[in-house]
Amino acid sequence: MSSKSQNKSEPDSGVLSYWVPIDPGDLRIIAAALREGDVFTPTFSTPDVDLYDPVVYRDQAARFDRSTALLVDRNVLTRWIDVVRGAYPSANHRLAAAVLAFAQCAEIDIEPNIALYELAFTQGQDAATHELMAFRLADHVHPGYWAEVALDRADAIGDLPEGFPERESDLAFDFTMRLRRWRRNYILALKIAELELRGGSAVDRLLELLSWMYKDFLLGGPALALAVHYLAPNSSRKRQLKGLKSRDRERAIAGVRNAAWDLTLISEWVHRVAQQESDARLVLLTSFDRGLHRLARSVVDVEGTSVDVEDRLRANLMDLWGDEAGRRLLYAVSDCYGSLENPDRQVHRQPAPDFIDMWTAQGEAAVREWRPR
Repeated sequence: MSSKSQNKSEPDSGVLSYWVPIDPGDLRIIAAALREGDVFTPTFSTPDVDLYDPVVYRDQAARFDRSTALLVDRNVLTRWIDVVRGAYPSANHRLAAAVLAFAQCAEIDIEPNIALYELAFTQGQDAATHELMAFRLADHVHPGYWAEVALDRADAIGDLPEGFPERESDLAFDFTMRLRRWRRNYILALKIAELELRGGSAVDRLLELLSWMYKDFLLGGPALALAVHYLAPNSSRKRQLKGLKSRDRERAIAGVRNAAWDLTLISEWVHRVAQQESDARLVLLTSFDRGLHRLARSVVDVEGTSVDVEDRLRANLMDLWGDEAGRRLLYAVSDCYGSLENPDRQVHRQPAPDFIDMWTAQGEAAVREWRPR
């Protein structure tokens, strides 16, 4: 890495060096903090590639004309906005500042839209638009200021831009529009919640979910990965479906909706992974939520950039459920993925006009009606 722009290689060396807008030593410290925090889930991972080296992404652009996008979880986005609005930075604010400084130096494009749709769901269009404008401001702050916050050498941005180029498209976004992918993920999350609340054999519950997804709804890879982790007998359920058994049933519904937004962010990332070769665009996922990263990595094989959900499920089932239960579940998964073209499946029939609303109402009723013993 070089702080001086050369944009050419030594004879036959194949090595490029790039100018970066902050001290290269500071950038190395920032990269090390991100590596320790394990804040990125990438679309590729090999032993000889350091995913926290910004040169990797600059090289992809310079050598192969391949850009990189960063899909952002709300727990990262809100901390950037907190800082530009004057909040005193916590440890996670400083880590978020490191993410932004790194992305700017690596020339990675930041895409916050899923996080903004999530905000609009509860607070409306104006709140999402204001947050988008605050993000644009944050993204126009010089990375040197973000580095100072990240490295605990400053508690605020030293010089906020007076303005930034406005995009007409920003004002045209309707963040209150219900995303089709989120609506389906919400139904899937409600079904997982219903089965968890019902109790009984963990294997039978997962088999029932798999059968319902296959016959009556759809096989959603991220949702099935969530169920495999969440319903496993020895699983750590912390933060996956927050407040599910609370006496306040609206809190339980809010927890299911939050899980659906996590699934939607992962679903978007998986969709982008599948298209990255044709789009010539790598996609990173960033979050401070360990569970979200675990789910993403259980759906996509980042070492092979594979989106073969069945293969990933096989490995996770044996790890989480043990040999006997794992084999039973594997047979069921194989049967489902081996007969995806079965004409009796709901996905191959014309759905009723109220298909989504019906399943949503049924799932919410099941969650709301549960009472602690």
